[in-house]
Amino acid sequence: MKKKKLSQGASTSHIFTIELYSFLSKSWIYDTGCGTYICITTQGLRGSKKLKPGALSLYVGDGHRTAVEAIGTYHLELLSQLVIVLNNCHYAPSITRGVILVSRLFDDGFVNRFDENNVISVSKK
Repeated sequence: MKKKKLSQGASTSHIFTIELYSFLSKSWIYDTGCGTYICITTQGLRGSKKLKPGALSLYVGDGHRTAVEAIGTYHLELLSQLVIVLNNCHYAPSITRGVILVSRLFDDGFVNRFDENNVISVSKK
């Protein structure tokens, strides 16, 4: 059986490939292209409005649609004890990881710093 070479970094088309299997399941990922925050659990979701089945869907990278079951404010507590409030967060339990939209974090008053070890630090402005 021939081994498949995994892509690393950027291709010549300037598209970065993220190997999702390298992240822990039920973790959060940073995204620059998604239009909204997405959570996969209601733990931390406050003031949510439950949606009727089929009322709202998200299209994921492989072209499939996934249902949004509620929209609310998600309180994400980091190990540093900083709580990031993700307003207008879409609860979509069939997605495997929560999505944090980098540009919205900045708009919501947070600063993201990326160091030489690929560690992301988040703080208030």
